[in-house]
Amino acid sequence: MSRLLTTLVLLSFLAGTLLTSWGLVHLPWPHALPWADAASLQRFLMFLFVSMLLISLGALWSKKNPLFIGGILAFCIALLTGHIWPVMVVLWFMVASYSLGNMFLGWILSGVEDSWLMSCLVG
Repeated sequence: MSRLLTTLVLLSFLAGTLLTSWGLVHLPWPHALPWADAASLQRFLMFLFVSMLLISLGALWSKKNPLFIGGILAFCIALLTGHIWPVMVVLWFMVASYSLGNMFLGWILSGVEDSWLMSCLVG
């Protein structure tokens, strides 16, 4: 991987971390947390554990990438809960990020292997 590509990805991660930190600092913390008691936190942690278990078992059983299995699981959860439009917005942003990153990498770097993940990260 090119040194410039690594630098671009690290700068993207740094910018994302700084923007996320700035947003979290400006939240009204006692009211922003989705759990008010230990039972809610336990349900959330159980959901994370079951999701991780389903993704791991699905990846082992189907021999597919865990990222792919996680995407299918997230899509199924969104479909079951009736929140398909937010998923469509996320997919729209992913396509836009891929297009922008692919175009940017094409301008700056030539002869670098084309990876959709790298294009999304740079975009």
